[in-house]
Amino acid sequence: MHASLFHPPAGTYFLSHSVGLQPRSAAQTFAEDFMAPWAAGDDKPWDAWLTAISRFQEALAPVIGARSADICPQTNISGGLTKVLHAIEPRPGRRKIVLCDADFPTVGFVLAQAERMNMEIVWLQSGPQLADPDAWSAAFAGDVHLVHITHVFSNLGLKTPVAEIVRRAKAAGAITVVDVAQSAGAVRVDAEAWDCDFITGTSVKYPCGVTGGGVFAGKTPPSRTSAGQPMSAGFRTPGCSSSTSAILNMPRARRGSGAARLRSRLTPSPAPALRGCRRNWRRD
Repeated sequence: MHASLFHPPAGTYFLSHSVGLQPRSAAQTFAEDFMAPWAAGDDKPWDAWLTAISRFQEALAPVIGARSADICPQTNISGGLTKVLHAIEPRPGRRKIVLCDADFPTVGFVLAQAERMNMEIVWLQSGPQLADPDAWSAAFAGDVHLVHITHVFSNLGLKTPVAEIVRRAKAAGAITVVDVAQSAGAVRVDAEAWDCDFITGTSVKYPCGVTGGGVFAGKTPPSRTSAGQPMSAGFRTPGCSSSTSAILNMPRARRGSGAARLRSRLTPSPAPALRGCRRNWRRD
């Protein structure tokens, strides 16, 4: 990705894993796609704003190896993960959630809420052993409900063998959630090939977007979802009571403009950066 596409830093910049430099096109894109429809006084600025969400999905899909119809924009990863936690009904005998103590802290805060549902949190110890699928053996037990897998640990400088971990966890009947916040846009991410149930990420960091662009994609079988579980406030729109999982599992023939109206609001400015990011993968 060419440096001329971004506002230059005051010196060498190494913080792309956290915020990333602002694309020069961000301000103009925001003004044209968000502010202009609002300023025009049109009684339907939502048409332009919802179209921006669709463009975001289409730009992000090849970056994370997912289909655009399976991408559901969220306020942030924590909000999306909360919805996954409350939308998936644990099956009898599956009361454990497995994650790593090196996961991003808010992941632990969210999943720890499962203890209120009489579930047990199992912490994997961080370290170089996480690069070995056998180190994840606790996630492959028959009493595991959900496994959270971080693709790249920025605090460990380590990339996990996601495909094999997901394969073993799903073979054991567990729900799999993969966090690509530290990898999307930097190394190859392929949600379709991994066949994970959900993938979470963000438009900040390497995609050089803004906050408010947390996303997740998923294709969990409808038999595993429970529309009766509570949803956190803010995801529903007036007149809509569908759960997150119901949106993600909607038959493809029914997805489109109607499904788009169920999605949460999203600032459109990350899309141009994501398109540039897609062209400049560092494949591994």
